[in-house]
Amino acid sequence: MRQETRLRYGDVPGSICGVPVGTDQQRITNQEYLLRDQRFAIHYRRGEGITAQLSVPEAQNELDLYLAGSTRAAIACINGLYPLHASGVIAGDRVYAFTGPSGAGKSTLAAGLGPRGFALMCDDTLVLDMGMNPPRALPGHKRLKLWPDAVELSGVEPMELVSEAYPKYFAHASGSDISDMRPLAAIIALAVGDELRFERLQGSACFTALDAAHYTAQLYSDARGEGEAGLFAWRAALARSVPFYRFTRPLERETFASMLDFIAEKLDMLSA
Repeated sequence: MRQETRLRYGDVPGSICGVPVGTDQQRITNQEYLLRDQRFAIHYRRGEGITAQLSVPEAQNELDLYLAGSTRAAIACINGLYPLHASGVIAGDRVYAFTGPSGAGKSTLAAGLGPRGFALMCDDTLVLDMGMNPPRALPGHKRLKLWPDAVELSGVEPMELVSEAYPKYFAHASGSDISDMRPLAAIIALAVGDELRFERLQGSACFTALDAAHYTAQLYSDARGEGEAGLFAWRAALARSVPFYRFTRPLERETFASMLDFIAEKLDMLSA
C-alpha cells in the first residue's frame, strides 16, 4: 500500500476506460479509480500511484481527507485487500477494530483511549489483508477527525479545521507511530444504550455489525465485480477469522471517563 499510495500533483483525466466521470462523481474498475470534485480531482492507476489536481488551494485539507478515506479504500479494493469502515487501536500488539455507521463515535473512542495506552492503528478506514490467518491490519493515517465536542471530551490537542463546510478538526492521537502490519484480534460494534454492556456476537449478528451500506462496501463490490455474493463471502470469512463483540454505552458527557475505563478493562482482558 505504501508504494501504491505514493502521491504526485498533476493533470487528472476526465474519464477512465472511456467512461466520463462528472463533477461530484467517482468511478472504480479493477485497475483504476477516479474521483472528481468541484475543487479537486484524484486519479489512481494500479502500479502508477495517485495523481491529484487541486483547483482551489483552500481545499487542500478536504483533498487530504479524501486521499485518506475514499482513495485509500479504493486502492485497497483494487489490490486485493479489504477496507473496513472502522477505527482501530492496539492492545497487546494486536488490533481491535471499532465499527459502526458514521457518527457512532469510532474516532472519539479511539482518541479517548490514546491517553490510556492504546495506540491508534487507523481512523475510520481499516485496511485488511485477508490472505493471512488471522487477518492482518495495515497501518493507516494517524490524524483523527473530530467534532469540536469530541475534541473537548477526548482531551486531544486539536489541529486545523478541515474546512468551514466540514467543521471537524484534525487531531493527532498519542502513541500513534505504528508503521507495520498487526494481527486483527476482534471486531467491536458500537451501540447506544442506557447501561454499559460488552457481549460476544454470534451468527447473523456478526454480519449486521459490519456497515454494509458504507461506501467502502460499494467500492469493493464495484472493483471486484463480485456483487452482493462477494461481499457476503468476505463478511463470512471475517466472521470465521476473528470474534465479534457489541459494546453498548450511553453517550452522556458525564459518563465518558467511566465508559473509557470500562472498555479499556475489557480490551486488557481480551489481550492478556
